Amino acid sequence: MINSKVLEALRQLAPQSRPGVLDRVVGAFLKDAPQRLQAIEAAIRKADPVAMGREAHALFSASGNVGAESMAGLCREIEMLGRSGSIEGAEELLRSAVKLYARVAATLRELCGPALVG
Repeated sequence: MINSKVLEALRQLAPQSRPGVLDRVVGAFLKDAPQRLQAIEAAIRKADPVAMGREAHALFSASGNVGAESMAGLCREIEMLGRSGSIEGAEELLRSAVKLYARVAATLRELCGPALVG
């Protein structure tokens, strides 16, 4: 579910004496992802594929940054629907993404520390 090599690379980016890049990146993901998921849902309700695609792209990138490759894949599918001008099938993908986010967030907190935001 989480590519540990991505997390290890982030861990190596900062010296031990400063707050690590890993904590900042994972903390930002945990804080931002629920808002992005809600924005995707709102765009689907409004039948706005452009907004849906934009929000999905941002979440795709953030998911990849923390090694959540399955989550990134779902977001990429939603983004591609938006780029094609469609929302058909997006609700099901979003439901899967929401469920997966809960597991990703729990795993990230376990691997990186429970004090992270989100």
